[in-house]
Amino acid sequence: MPVYCSNDYAWEVANNKRLFKDECKRAGVRVAEDYYLTDELSPGELSCIKYPVVVKPVDKCGNLGMSYCSNEQELVAAYRKARSVSENATIVVERQLHGPEFYINYVVANGKASLYFFTSEHNQPGYPANLYSLIFTNSAHLPQWLREMNDKVIEVFERIGLTEGQAWVETILDEDGSFYLLEMGYRWGGEMLYVPYERISGFDSLSWMIECAFGVEHVEEDLPGIVPQPCKSVAAAYYLFVENSGTISRLEGVDELEAMDGVFVDLPKRLGGEIRPGISFGRIRVCAGDIEKLCELLAYINDVLVCENELGQDMIVRFTDYDALRARYYQGIREFNGEKE
Repeated sequence: MPVYCSNDYAWEVANNKRLFKDECKRAGVRVAEDYYLTDELSPGELSCIKYPVVVKPVDKCGNLGMSYCSNEQELVAAYRKARSVSENATIVVERQLHGPEFYINYVVANGKASLYFFTSEHNQPGYPANLYSLIFTNSAHLPQWLREMNDKVIEVFERIGLTEGQAWVETILDEDGSFYLLEMGYRWGGEMLYVPYERISGFDSLSWMIECAFGVEHVEEDLPGIVPQPCKSVAAAYYLFVENSGTISRLEGVDELEAMDGVFVDLPKRLGGEIRPGISFGRIRVCAGDIEKLCELLAYINDVLVCENELGQDMIVRFTDYDALRARYYQGIREFNGEKE
């Protein structure tokens, strides 16, 4: 059967953060300043580091092996941690960026890419900044992305040889006001936000990928167009991260949620399953007509879904920062309307 990724180098870049950063630099796309270290971790190498930095393997995702470091001792430990989970001797050590993180999805046809959806990523206050519990479509900072980064990202995709399928990039809007690219993928994102987003956009990306697998030749005119107006209907992926480990001894509300229109439940672990802290227990994907309906739906999920271990502890990190979602949503509408804060 045909493979949508027919270019080995494109697949390699999509799975190697170091190669991706190098290609971004060649195309003049902003990435965080970084450092090249070897397993020797010599005094000469370490003396050049300006803290804080992020340390991560080039070939892992989901924050596996990633650490934030504010001094040399933390850096050495983080480097060894990253090396322990990676077969690649190259470790990314880069300036730590500070700001909101975004995930942007593209569809590719005949070597041309088009922006499909733009999302922001949110963690529950009090939990690690890279533990994103909620990802949802909105337009905050999308006009800036279209002005400054969209064409450059598409250029990177073309340079490395993306031909068909779907791709995404993650980026941080740093405190200096600029976007910096972090990494890319030449596949669907793990949150599978395309499931509820089809209800909003009308574009069936699942059928698109099936057609790619059957050798259907797409043309540029088949691509979804860039959103010409603020995103008012929203799609979201609620990651249910585990806070308290153990055996799932009480699980309620799943059937009720699965019966709801616009709610897509994906919980691989069920009653009697074992789960450990920090991993995702599952995801619930939803679509809603506006931000207020989304917040109501998230609150309902938190009320209905019960997941307790053998000690009676709630096992899930609950996302409740609805005000942050509202702020981002309405900011996007103002930006598209040309209104100032």
